[in-house]
Amino acid sequence: LYVEADGVEYAYSLSDDGIYSFTGPLGVTEIEIRDGRARVVSSPCPNGTCVRSGWSDMLCCLPNRIIATTGKTGGDVNAVSG
Repeated sequence: LYVEADGVEYAYSLSDDGIYSFTGPLGVTEIEIRDGRARVVSSPCPNGTCVRSGWSDMLCCLPNRIIATTGKTGGDVNAVSG
């Protein structure tokens, strides 16, 4: 999983299950990795679209400026939340 948050890039293996926290301008967004998949489990954004988007190869919380990709997208965007 590749994550960009507040101008900093992070990388995590999709085989390492866990919940990871990233700080953006609105607060903390949490992304879960489980069984080779990723999803946003919580975020301080006002509408929560990123949380409701579920498991995806591309995760975005635009209000909190968090973008994540599993690297499986092949250049295609599967989901964008704002």
